[in-house]
Amino acid sequence: MYAGRGVVSRKAGKTHEEARERTREALFRAGAAMLTETAARNPFAAIRIRELCERAEYSTGAFYAHWPNAQAFYQELSDHFMGEVLVEDFDELQSRAREGAERPGADAVLELAELDLRVLLGNPHWDAVELLNLTLARTTEREPAVRGYRALDALTGQTYQLLMEPLGREPRPPLTWEGIGIVLQALVEGFGFRAKVDSDPLELSGLAHPSLYAQTVAAVLASLTRPRGDRRDLQQSLEDELRPPPKRS
Repeated sequence: MYAGRGVVSRKAGKTHEEARERTREALFRAGAAMLTETAARNPFAAIRIRELCERAEYSTGAFYAHWPNAQAFYQELSDHFMGEVLVEDFDELQSRAREGAERPGADAVLELAELDLRVLLGNPHWDAVELLNLTLARTTEREPAVRGYRALDALTGQTYQLLMEPLGREPRPPLTWEGIGIVLQALVEGFGFRAKVDSDPLELSGLAHPSLYAQTVAAVLASLTRPRGDRRDLQQSLEDELRPPPKRS
């Protein structure tokens, strides 16, 4: 009897812990859904038209002369952020790329990549862009976000092209410079998200350019481009690099 009760007790204990964990997980999921749904309805919920006008030192009448309501303002604000705010950063990046092209090599690529991440993290509006990407860019404002991303992809590819062409390198087919720009733009955003939360693991000690991001950009460019005269496309190059070692007899 005692042994039987012990078995029942252990099972009951296990069931109780499992139930607690299921409850926690359900509440976590519900909380995440509520946060996402609230942000999707209005990611700028904290903005009030009157407060906005007071900060800008204009009357509410001036606001309504431009937009019929807050939603129309959010739509244009989304277009502004995605199509203009980040694009402006490329003036500095392309200027640095042109300087680097005069002394082509790994250092110039690493320095540009370091600057790329610093400029992104230093942009005072990037938090708003992140929020837009997580909310309106997936729903009501998809088209402005797509246009903005395409512009950033093209500019990113053009910027690094300025450094890679003096090295005699070109995109491995079927990639283009814009395609490489897509990869690098996604990369800088991913590293940017991580750096805002926990940047310490992104630094590499013992290197002249310690940023893991910069080293990754250089490695990606070395892989996705080829020297002129190398006829291998991307697939062939990867197969060569990742071929298993010959078996020992």
